[in-house]
Amino acid sequence: MPESLATVRLAVQASGNRAEIILFSDLLENEQTGALSRNPLPNDGHALRTLKDLLQSPSVLDLPTMLSKISPSGAAALQQTSGTTGLPKMAMRSHLSMISELEAITDDPTCKPYEVRRLFCTPIFHAFSAPEMLFNALRLGQVSYLMRRFDDSFAQKVHDLRITETFGAPAMLLKLANKPEDYHLLQSLRYVAYGGAPLGSELRRRFLSIFEMPPRLVPVYGMTEGGWFTTLKHPEEDDTGSVGRPVPGYELKISSSNFDQSGKKHSEGEIMVRGPQVMQGYLGNAEATSSAFDDGWLKTGDIGYLEDGKLYLVDRAKDMIKVNGWQVSPVEMQNVLLQMNDILEAAVFGEGHDVDEHPVACVVKKETSLTAEAVREHLRGSLASYKISRCEVRFVETIPKSTTGKVVKELLKRQAALA
Repeated sequence: MPESLATVRLAVQASGNRAEIILFSDLLENEQTGALSRNPLPNDGHALRTLKDLLQSPSVLDLPTMLSKISPSGAAALQQTSGTTGLPKMAMRSHLSMISELEAITDDPTCKPYEVRRLFCTPIFHAFSAPEMLFNALRLGQVSYLMRRFDDSFAQKVHDLRITETFGAPAMLLKLANKPEDYHLLQSLRYVAYGGAPLGSELRRRFLSIFEMPPRLVPVYGMTEGGWFTTLKHPEEDDTGSVGRPVPGYELKISSSNFDQSGKKHSEGEIMVRGPQVMQGYLGNAEATSSAFDDGWLKTGDIGYLEDGKLYLVDRAKDMIKVNGWQVSPVEMQNVLLQMNDILEAAVFGEGHDVDEHPVACVVKKETSLTAEAVREHLRGSLASYKISRCEVRFVETIPKSTTGKVVKELLKRQAALA
């Protein structure tokens, strides 16, 4: 091969393991030299192609033929898990899975008494955000604005762009509730969807209190391995603390065989889901895939219960704290802590093992005079004594969070150890 034609690229065809040679050097060749690249390959009926060939627009775009070659069961997306229960894994979701989800979560905009104008500030790659940010915004033709991340300009953008709908984590709602000077900029909101972490009743009350006409505060519960599991469709609202109803296509059940039900009003257990939206498995990790399912049901690792068709979360199974054999929910303790006016933020985790296990409450002060004993006294007023009898209170500067709004427990534990 001439030296001027020596620069090549190998591109593996999707239909097999054959390689096609594409000449890069043709951009520097004249038309006569470029014609050399069209000589057929030896013992092969195909000709070499050049970049000029690839840059030519096709004469006919046969969309039905192109779509017919896409298998509904073929992998459409690889989404990285957050790694909260170990190293991150790549969840494979098929075309059927993704399309089923988009249709299942769609809220008919024509039945809403306002123009849908959306502002997104959540990570575009996250399973909570991607269906609406990447696909439904285009599919449904909704006016949508994307921020790189949530910051102090969010409220002003809501006002200037006349935003009516937004999506975020509870950490975002807490920051907005803690900025009274921006309350007047948020009044156009009519729908706020939240996900990624639990929303306590106190934070819900504080956030809704900033509005003259409170928006619908709508839960979204799900995980990377299956997208959205539950939500509430327009115009339903719920103030009982549920995370909504299963979206179309999903079945939910509670596996309560390994959970103590004594004294419980509802049958609590691990939440299991099944439906066409569930992933095919973890890429290159058959062992993790097998352990993620139980007879076709995806194990969420979350504890909850069902009532009146709605799902209620108790906590992550791995986050529950055992104090002398009694279960203590970090979410419940965090909600009570946020009811204290002198506390800006709070997070709770378990420390110790077996008989030494106990809760550790990490608190960001609003008032510097706040003491650990005052915090414990506040907890005693709302919780059973066994839940706070051995509770440690540690004051920290911040509560570390991931880009998706989840508390990064390992970082928090390191901070607390230095407090």
